[in-house]
Amino acid sequence: MDVRKADGLKSPDLKKPEFSVSQKKAAESGDIPAGGDQITLSRGAGEISRLTAAVSDLPDVRTDKVETIRNALESGTYSVRGEMVADKLLKEVIFDAIV
Repeated sequence: MDVRKADGLKSPDLKKPEFSVSQKKAAESGDIPAGGDQITLSRGAGEISRLTAAVSDLPDVRTDKVETIRNALESGTYSVRGEMVADKLLKEVIFDAIV
């Protein structure tokens, strides 16, 4: 069977839905018309929304940690163990591979 031929098949009639004047006004004002669509979020969705808002309020940079490292670098007391760097890199690679 050749699916590229559409003899006798019609495409569906896709028209925009028609709304009454009262439905248009309700949509514009944000009111839900009787029998209109509604959405209910689960507790988990509400919690995710709350946590997302809380995280967005956190600073992008931990200035206290940056200042501590800056002072250690300037005084020459900052040292990094290569083993710790390698461990962090491997953990990040594994995490990225899983997610």
